[in-house]
Amino acid sequence: MRKHSLLIFALVAALAIGVGTASAQDVSVGYQGFIGNGQNLLSGLSVRGWTDQIGYEGTIFYGETNIDFGPGNDMDADVWLLNAQVMYAAVVKENSKFYVGLDFGYGQYDIDAGGGNDTDDDFWMIGPLLGAEYSFQGLPELGFNWEVSYEFVSIENDDANVDIDLSGINVTLGVHYRF
Repeated sequence: MRKHSLLIFALVAALAIGVGTASAQDVSVGYQGFIGNGQNLLSGLSVRGWTDQIGYEGTIFYGETNIDFGPGNDMDADVWLLNAQVMYAAVVKENSKFYVGLDFGYGQYDIDAGGGNDTDDDFWMIGPLLGAEYSFQGLPELGFNWEVSYEFVSIENDDANVDIDLSGINVTLGVHYRF
């Protein structure tokens, strides 16, 4: 539990420092949706900010699913993820930014397969990303963004004999309100 508290404190501190150094117009709060392997996996609340060409984002994602294999045979799963990004805007125009960056996160999952076949564990992920942010002329406080990343995620749980490789290309879509 101490490891989780330390990680949450570090993420909140980094966001507070970033928000404190950004101008008021460059800080935004909004929705980020994580789409992995063609499925809408996680939805999250994020804080995003820019200082000139350097950007940052912190997101708390959560998702859950239920898979029904037939009468009396189903599985529940949930996952949460603390995610952070550092971005560099290579191209800045009046209403848009094209950026590259690094995405990293820490998460936990819990799978209840019924009949005492439960497993849970934590995982880390990291990967490069590229993306764009756009706001309509006349409505600059509302920003839309998309990102494509290659995430390296490998989950090994020796106790439950689980080995999952989720590495691959993922897409994130978002909308934020700028203050």
